[in-house]
Amino acid sequence: MIVRTILAGLLSASLAAPQRGGVGEQAPGGQAATSQQITDPKQLCTLEGRVFHAQTGEPVPRVTVTLTGVAGGRGGGGGGMRVARTDAEGRFVIERVPPGSYRLVAERVGFLRQFYGAQSPGGAGAPINLSPGQTVRNLDIRLTPQGVILGSVLDEYGDPVPRATVTAYRAGLRVSLGAGRGGGAVGQTGASAITNDIGEYRLAGLTPGQYLVVATAQAARGGRGDFGPAFAGPGRGMAAISTPAEEDILPTYYPSTLDANAAVPVAVSPGQETGGVTIVLRRGNLFRVQGRVAGAAPDQAAGIRVMLTPRGDMGQYLLGAARTAQVRQDGTFELVRVAPGSYYLIAQSLGRGGGGRGGPQGEGGGAVGRATVDVANGDVRDVVVTLVEPLTVNGMLRVEGQQTAPAQAQMLSLVPLERIPGLPVGTAAARVAQGAFKMTGVTPDVYYLSVGGLPEGAYLKSVRLNNQEVIEKGIDLTGARGNVMLDVTVSLKGAAVEGTVVRGGEAAPGSWVLLVSDPIRPSQPYLNRSAWADQEGKFAIRGLAPGAYKLYAFAEAQPETSSDLERVKALEAHAASVRLTEGETETVALRVIPAEATNP
Repeated sequence: MIVRTILAGLLSASLAAPQRGGVGEQAPGGQAATSQQITDPKQLCTLEGRVFHAQTGEPVPRVTVTLTGVAGGRGGGGGGMRVARTDAEGRFVIERVPPGSYRLVAERVGFLRQFYGAQSPGGAGAPINLSPGQTVRNLDIRLTPQGVILGSVLDEYGDPVPRATVTAYRAGLRVSLGAGRGGGAVGQTGASAITNDIGEYRLAGLTPGQYLVVATAQAARGGRGDFGPAFAGPGRGMAAISTPAEEDILPTYYPSTLDANAAVPVAVSPGQETGGVTIVLRRGNLFRVQGRVAGAAPDQAAGIRVMLTPRGDMGQYLLGAARTAQVRQDGTFELVRVAPGSYYLIAQSLGRGGGGRGGPQGEGGGAVGRATVDVANGDVRDVVVTLVEPLTVNGMLRVEGQQTAPAQAQMLSLVPLERIPGLPVGTAAARVAQGAFKMTGVTPDVYYLSVGGLPEGAYLKSVRLNNQEVIEKGIDLTGARGNVMLDVTVSLKGAAVEGTVVRGGEAAPGSWVLLVSDPIRPSQPYLNRSAWADQEGKFAIRGLAPGAYKLYAFAEAQPETSSDLERVKALEAHAASVRLTEGETETVALRVIPAEATNP
């Protein structure tokens, strides 16, 4: 599970805007950041292109085309934003653009948002790297009309259910739930809607593909349907203890099943409305989970909250099905109205800092504990979850070959190897001052280290925990107590890979390059990197640790492949292998992996 979520986090991070100066982060096209203000008109650039209908090939007028600077790319996003509108022939021109790295996106009502260079809607597309005075032509974009799912939600008697929540998820996609690395959830929200007064819904703006559709009676009439937000407040799960419901309406998947694994995907085609997707809400048994929290004094009970949050690939489809409760003075708790399923049980003492993993410089959190709970056909009793006090992590950061710390500020973050939904969110982080750092309120867990604010080309070379090298096996703090010491070494002599991606003998702008350590190292997910090819098909990934890697080139980002180790292994025949030494730059030529290989 951890290996699969590592690559999911990689995709999530690559879809986000790159952050300047971080080890393991690279601007598209490999361009260095600069904030230089361009005043010479001869250095300003011009972009020209057209927008076409993806199905008919006809030009599309009145399309809003937006050019946005890439944070961390060449120009540092300093060129800001430029907006143009296509004419009757679908043409647009954007002038007086400072040199730098940019992305270009087209939008129009009734069509899906489309980036230049993306092979399908939703893709990140190709960065556009502009040199001083450059004019780039033929920046053509093809807009795909949106897909729509139409249907209705009924109760068990066949009556319409108004105000029901209906959500469509892309079937089969495994993506991160949040920023940075995270636990994987199968599916990506495509659209959500509330049924009208006659139980009808319309899910618009869908890209072509297969979708799972799920309805919940959270706000609907009939049945309590109480599957509200996970953090509805302490004591929420205790409210109905005196009169617990034994049965209620549960989240129901098309075609009217409580079992997410039995859901039937709905096919969505571009520009088509798929109707008749009717869901009859089903009832199911609800149970109790009872237990106690160990490791807390009676006078601390008032500040402890317990929560059940779904675990497993399909758990996140339960639309906020987490349950919360306050711990009694004797340390016991009871969660009611729990649907069958697999859960994490999280106990959290709010503490002085409001809970959570460690924060910058002294912002501590309370004690945290977790256990796993499986609810099948009856109540679950005698669950014990033990609170563990947070840690203090002190350390030193050294830049190899330098006697003093770099002038620019650095930020160190301990990032959990496995993100559990509901566990206090965030990373333990601290700024480095004169080479030293301190993190307080760190939840005992297994982490990897992320270092930001270092020069381009730097890489993480060594991490020593209490004088033991742990960079390859991960920073395991689960058995630590009190204070721990980290010694971190960074080298400025990182390796690099650059090259060109081609498809059919021609440059492949917008293609997605995935670089994976060989073998994959679960405790070092930052070794796995990605980049997009620019408008000339060029890419660069810098700041790499020495070692062996494999490179894969895809027409666009591959959520299914990048999150599944078995899929990556199955594509090794299409990979290019490289072995890098410190300070070396390797040049490779990549071919886009055929679609039939990525979708067998």
